[in-house]
Formats: sequence, C-alpha cells, structure tokens
Amino acid sequence: MQELVIAELGQVEKEFSIERSREYLTGHSMGAAGTYRIAYRWPDRFAPLVTVSGMIQPITLGAGRADVDRSTNPFTADPDVFSKLAGRIKHLPIWVFHGDIDDVVPVDQSRQLTSALKSFGADIHYSEFHGVGHNDAAAKAYADLEMLRWLVNTHRSAGNQTQKDKGTVISFRSSRRCWRRSIPERQGIFRWETGCPKCGNDPFAAA
Repeated sequence: MQELVIAELGQVEKEFSIERSREYLTGHSMGAAGTYRIAYRWPDRFAPLVTVSGMIQPITLGAGRADVDRSTNPFTADPDVFSKLAGRIKHLPIWVFHGDIDDVVPVDQSRQLTSALKSFGADIHYSEFHGVGHNDAAAKAYADLEMLRWLVNTHRSAGNQTQKDKGTVISFRSSRRCWRRSIPERQGIFRWETGCPKCGNDPFAAA
C-alpha cells in the first residue's frame, strides 16, 4: 500500500505542475500512523510532517495487524521504537498533536516520540489538547492557524534540508470572515494584500 501511495504521488507530479519542495505529509489516527511509516521509508521525500493522534508502536487493531505492521515496517519491532523512528526523521520539521483523554491511541505515544525527537535535536512542535479525545483532536489541530502558517512557510531545499520562508501565508475561508485576495509571488507562494477588498478583515485575526 505504501508503495502505491508513493507511485500515485509520482504520477501526480508528472501530470501536474507540482512544487515538489512543498509536499507535506500529514494524517490523523491511522493516517498519522501511516505518515510516520511513510516518512521512515522515504525520509527525504517530504517537507514538514503534521500528525494527529498517531500510533508509533505496532498497530494492534484487528487480528494479525501487529504482525503485518512489524513485517512491513521493521522499525516498529525495535525494542526502542520511538528512538528508532526519531533517529530516521530527525531532520524533518514535525508538528505532533494529541488529546490527553484519547481512548483509541494513548497520548503517551506522542509524548514518547516527542521526547525522542528532542533528544536528537529535532525541530519538533508538540501540542497536547487538555480534555480532548481522539476524533476531536483532528478538528482542533487542522484549525490551528499557527500550525498552518508554519506549514506553508517551510519547504525542502535542493539538498533536502528544510527551510522557512519569511512572510508566506496561505489563503483560506472562515465562516466568520470573508475571502481576502492573495497575489501570486511565484509558483505555490502567495502573499496577502493589505486587507480584504470588501471589509478589510484579517482572516487570521481572532473573532
């Protein structure tokens, strides 16, 4: 399955105008577990990673799933799986989110990985939501404007090192705000005008 994902991404790159230095890898729950596993196998393919409520240790949901996970992703069988993964992806900027009352994926999964990444000196951001469970964590994480700014301001350089742009933001719509026009600076990059053409609202401002 992982090979199919990478093959499909490669086909998209061929068919469309894609800025490859800005391919981001993210997911929630099983998607976050897949993000870790794909990043481990292709550590120089993506720019930042964003994971929400992700499992690092072998996935045990379903009969025989843990054995399949260990055989497909050998790092999950390592006695110190967190350090094994962290050592492989330590060069990538990573933002990890988790709810502290998650009853599907224990929050300790993210806490231990964050600790391991810090020990390697990685560029790691960790946000733990108090009183938030498994599914609600995704809604909060992907609505985090600070994370969105960070995400679009980070890309890979030619040497597979991540770099941060200055002042690059992405346009989006909020139910409480109108659109604010963006002006292309170069492929994939946008900057804001001084205000919304209609009302001058700042989409990033608190309501």
